[in-house]
Amino acid sequence: MFCGKCGSSVKDGLSFCPNCGAPVNEVPEQQSISQTVGLDSQTPVVQQPIVLTHSAEIKENGFAIAGLIISLFSLISISFNYVNILVPLTALIFSIIGVSRKNSKRKGFAIMGIIIASFFLIGGLCATCASA
Repeated sequence: MFCGKCGSSVKDGLSFCPNCGAPVNEVPEQQSISQTVGLDSQTPVVQQPIVLTHSAEIKENGFAIAGLIISLFSLISISFNYVNILVPLTALIFSIIGVSRKNSKRKGFAIMGIIIASFFLIGGLCATCASA
């Protein structure tokens, strides 16, 4: 059983709440929170302050920048056999690592590196297969 005023638990058979001293009445099981805690329209509700913690520092993302730059070099390497596969593949790996790093900046650079490297990797594979 629970006290209708303060909401603390009261052993069966007691007439008064051991916590607040209020007379104990049988309280139905379905009850709102304000009734359980003993709040009425005149009692102000006090909320605990919210403590904001500083999240982890956002770090620079070198893999994302490197992936984008290397993917742009794929344009130059497209005329060389097998280099036109290795350069975009390297850019793709760097960009994927750049996207997967937590608490880091420049994830957009990494996504752009993935798109460009994928485009040139497919083009390089097609060019290499056609020349073979």
